[in-house]
Amino acid sequence: MRWDVKRRTVLSMLLASSGISIPLGKLWAQIPSAHVKDALARPLPKLNNLENPEFDVFFRLSQLVCLRVDLDVAVARRIYALIEVEPWGLHHVSALYALVLANLDTTGLPRPFAELIEEGRLGEGEAWFTRHLMTTWYLGIYYHESRPEPVRVSFETSLMWEALRGQVTPPGFSQGAIGDWNLPPEHAR
Repeated sequence: MRWDVKRRTVLSMLLASSGISIPLGKLWAQIPSAHVKDALARPLPKLNNLENPEFDVFFRLSQLVCLRVDLDVAVARRIYALIEVEPWGLHHVSALYALVLANLDTTGLPRPFAELIEEGRLGEGEAWFTRHLMTTWYLGIYYHESRPEPVRVSFETSLMWEALRGQVTPPGFSQGAIGDWNLPPEHAR
């Protein structure tokens, strides 16, 4: 499915974020309604252990935050492993997921995070973790102050490339044939 996202919008969001957080309202507004409906309609796993939420809870939370059901499971496992050792990481997963469960709509479906944020239902920690999770999925880079260096969790499957598809090619990926770099540009031929 192709997104209708303007390159300027995504780039301004990434620049404004300084690589650390993404303005969620602008990004969520760009997500097609079909993605939103699909992401919200999926079943919610139970939160059985507040101290150590299971991977399924984290993965479903990621789908709700990103409003995407087609997230890469291998990338999710890499992110989850980093969050497990992050100070307060699993606490944030549990708290944010519990907030989702406490704010279901009248049909029993989760409400979009944009609504919860707008209504002031997210505390400072939950809002920070939402941005942290979204930034990690979109940039493919995991940042946390407890780590001396950022960790690349994804490259070609990070969500920013889908948002920029057709406008920007991921660095290191050529759309031309082998050796095209050696030919003069088409306008010069």
